[in-house]
Amino acid sequence: MSTNPSTRMSADNSPIQAAQAWWWYRRLPGLDEGARCERARTSPRCQQGKPRSLVLVDLENVVGLPPRQITRDAAQVAFEEVTRLAHFDVGSDLLVVAVNPNLAFLAHSVAPGARLKTRHGENGADLCLVEELSDLRLLRERFGRVVVASGDGIFAEPVAAARAGGIEAVVLSRRAGLSRRLRLAAHEARYLGDSALQVA
Repeated sequence: MSTNPSTRMSADNSPIQAAQAWWWYRRLPGLDEGARCERARTSPRCQQGKPRSLVLVDLENVVGLPPRQITRDAAQVAFEEVTRLAHFDVGSDLLVVAVNPNLAFLAHSVAPGARLKTRHGENGADLCLVEELSDLRLLRERFGRVVVASGDGIFAEPVAAARAGGIEAVVLSRRAGLSRRLRLAAHEARYLGDSALQVA
């Protein structure tokens, strides 16, 4: 099977989204094309003495506005705060952003290097991200840390499973919008728009 990211799509991803993913892999510094593909496929759960992170972003949730009111500026501010609080490392970590399809182009404009997933429905974006946490064995092989940027309770069970499986679990959310179940499931919660850091 080809390791070219542009040829691997979920049922929810369009060819445009696959091309965006390939653009991301081509930007990894210091690697030729073949090495970029191999690194993306086989990167270990720790690199250079720190856990490799899977960062999952529910963009609509972290912006904190109804979808029709989300502007590019608001999304940009929220996204930059998420990557800062997540200590995102562009050279080793994997970033996945999920949105309603109507916000796909906006999401790409603020996070052009992210793997973009879309799905219709009330919980469409959430379900896309939950799927990223569904294979615990694969998560343990590839990542030492999972960061979920959302306050929705739907993530409580998969986050708890990741934590029980030995993966560091961090949640990023607006303080008022964080589900209690999700907060209890994670090792740590970091609050958007708030300098406070809460540690379990």
